[in-house]
Amino acid sequence: MTTKPRTRTAANRGPAPFNDRPDGKLEEIVSVRFSTEELRRIQAYATILEMTPNGVIREACSFFLASKVGGPDYLKAVEAYHRRTSEVVEVLEQIENTR
Repeated sequence: MTTKPRTRTAANRGPAPFNDRPDGKLEEIVSVRFSTEELRRIQAYATILEMTPNGVIREACSFFLASKVGGPDYLKAVEAYHRRTSEVVEVLEQIENTR
């Protein structure tokens, strides 16, 4: 998965900071490769429900994240992330204290 900035110069790649956005919305353009079968299913679903394929993908991502965030696997991953970042901070503090 890759992300592409909206209207940013090469020197300022990446999304604009949230506070710098005129509408205050967090938005990214994302490029994802789907298999032919996945695309056919997305297009069929979109046609049947009179949606756009992009709408189907957004809805599917929203549903997936809502079902995963807060679940046991997610909470374990958050704990592991916090452990890793705490370890990095400790190492950086040790390096700083030896200077």
